[in-house]
Amino acid sequence: MFESLFEGRVIEEDVFEKLRKMNGLRNAIVHAYASLMLDEIYENYEKILRDIGYITDTLVKLIEEGKNEHRKRI
Repeated sequence: MFESLFEGRVIEEDVFEKLRKMNGLRNAIVHAYASLMLDEIYENYEKILRDIGYITDTLVKLIEEGKNEHRKRI
């Protein structure tokens, strides 16, 4: 899904990379919890939280732009 958004130029490469990494973290948590490197997560949690905020802000902006575009067509 993220690849389609990136290839369609809906999201920039930096957002795509952050989403890709977040998905990898999610997969590690869901599928391999026993082998997670908790120290690595603790060391990077501030960056992870910043990335979540950045992605959220970007997606909200895209949604708002889409709403405005839709209103112009009506």
